[in-house]
Amino acid sequence: MKSNATLRMDVQNAIKRQPLLHADQIEVTADHGVVSLFGTVDSCAKKLEAENAASTVIGVKTLVKNIQVEFRDAFKNANGQMGGKVLKILMSNPCDRKR
Repeated sequence: MKSNATLRMDVQNAIKRQPLLHADQIEVTADHGVVSLFGTVDSCAKKLEAENAASTVIGVKTLVKNIQVEFRDAFKNANGQMGGKVLKILMSNPCDRKR
């Protein structure tokens, strides 16, 4: 079994190799095969890319997904609000793959 430090480093390296991600956006912890991801990204694609990269690392038994998605200002109108219907869809579960 890998040490916690080695597993953490392996996951961080897997995330660094992903073209959409900046490694400084994602914090990684590891504890006996349980890997937790924390951070904030601006798209579902980035969230899923980080989660997928981490899940492929040998030694990851359980992946705790705590990455938040905060959409960029491009989705907001002049008042700083998202459109009603769009907001409801995105905020219900913005990264749900089942849609």
